[in-house]
Amino acid sequence: MLTAALLLAPIIQSGGSQGPALDLQDLLPTAEPELRQAAFAAISQAGEEQYLPPLLDLLSLAETPEEWYQILDAMSAITGTAQREVDRPWRTNSLRLADTEDRQLPDGYLAFKRELYASKVSLEFRRFLGSESAPIPNLDEVVLGGVVPSEIPALDHARTVPAGEADFLPDHAPVIGIVLEGEARAYPHRILDWHELACDTLGGRRIALSWCTMCGAAIAYDATPTYDSAEDDPEPLTFDTSGLLFRSNKLMFDTATDSLWNQFTGEAFSGPMAKRGARLTPLAVVHTTFGRWRAEHPETTVVSPETGYDKDYSEGAAYSEYFASSGTIFPTPRLGRRFAAKERMVVLRHAGKRLTVPTQDVGPGGLLHVTLAEQRFVLIDRSPAPKAMLNEAWIRALEATGGSSVAPTVQHMRDAVNHLGDPPALDLAAVLSLPRATRTALLEREIAKVELTEEVRRNAAIHQLIADIRVFEAGDHTFQLSEDGQLLDEAGTIWLESPQHLESKEDPEVRLKRTPAHFAFGFAVDSADIPTSNRNAKQD
Repeated sequence: MLTAALLLAPIIQSGGSQGPALDLQDLLPTAEPELRQAAFAAISQAGEEQYLPPLLDLLSLAETPEEWYQILDAMSAITGTAQREVDRPWRTNSLRLADTEDRQLPDGYLAFKRELYASKVSLEFRRFLGSESAPIPNLDEVVLGGVVPSEIPALDHARTVPAGEADFLPDHAPVIGIVLEGEARAYPHRILDWHELACDTLGGRRIALSWCTMCGAAIAYDATPTYDSAEDDPEPLTFDTSGLLFRSNKLMFDTATDSLWNQFTGEAFSGPMAKRGARLTPLAVVHTTFGRWRAEHPETTVVSPETGYDKDYSEGAAYSEYFASSGTIFPTPRLGRRFAAKERMVVLRHAGKRLTVPTQDVGPGGLLHVTLAEQRFVLIDRSPAPKAMLNEAWIRALEATGGSSVAPTVQHMRDAVNHLGDPPALDLAAVLSLPRATRTALLEREIAKVELTEEVRRNAAIHQLIADIRVFEAGDHTFQLSEDGQLLDEAGTIWLESPQHLESKEDPEVRLKRTPAHFAFGFAVDSADIPTSNRNAKQD
């Protein structure tokens, strides 16, 4: 048997000022045990932080305590910190590295990551991490999302039914609504949660509705990309789920070229489409309840639960626990730096620029004027203002303790609980009527003694996603909402809303365009604003 000393000789090679270089393939679980042991020894001897990303990849897939400790000990030699004593070392170190702007990745990292995922999870990952791909930005931040490619099946022109036949959907059920060329369609959350992508045709246009459950962003795109070169002949694409995440945001892929796409930005992330500078044009979406959507669009169609897949399409069956919490599952850099992790944000895009506004700054039942790329916009929140629907016992307890019975805060509810001793149960209507912060505290069980049934928790958690905000160009106008909800300009002229524009009631020829907007959690916005780069020139 070869000694470790002899094995180290070919593994560690002179790297000049960069220090020793290491063949990352020897770290793979499929490598010869002697070579793998020597590779870990070489990493510990080198003590260079560039080797932390491959070690973290190995840690995320380690199957035995012995392998776990072997990886942690190598990480300890690099960091100078006893990693066996670190709480959640994979997450902790991933976040620390993501916040290190000048970090470097070792040569051969792409080939290592490709073979690790292929050998330990699925050969399908070679499609997206191939040597012919364009360099993948921030490759160390691309992680497994817990599924293999296409395991979360995209809906491809799913069956729809008229609104009048959608008896499976109660009025309070959240939907994502889209209108194109006068054709309206509702995509129920309870269905889209299981599929995360819907490739469809609406108003004669091919679209892709991508729903990233982790980052709370449902974004509709025109499925026909644009390119850096005007000579490229665009054709509509069909998309599916890659099983990979970037900063807790899903990476989808197009089935024509296997290129990865950043769901949040609509830009090709790697592969042939990235080389061509391909990007997708966003479309306007609405997060609202089915009852409100149907009232505005009586002729709407609705995606049916008869998808051909055996899924539990009851409300919140897929992700209610995640939506009910304020935490995240995967490491995301700059978490909570500007916005609370799960704070609901509205994102508008114009002229290649992006602006993010907390939904609470708009409404509910309010409006806000903003400027983006020298263009003024008005954000109109059509979500109904919360109106407490608590029973008499709760109302009396809140009033007796000096709390608000109309919009009780978390502390108001706690004081009322102490006054009541044995608080009565809260039904769904009561929970949904509470201010968002109070509702979140209930869902996270932060108000002692208040129990919610599983059905109420599920429905209320999904309802947290609703943010019925529409964005329009404002021109030179300054708008306000009347007491009955009509939109008025500075001269008192009434403006009417349509899915495509605002229209002056006095002169229907005067119109202001709708601007594409979508919603996301605060952490997704924070991480999307961090620049990406290809730090290592030789990825493969």
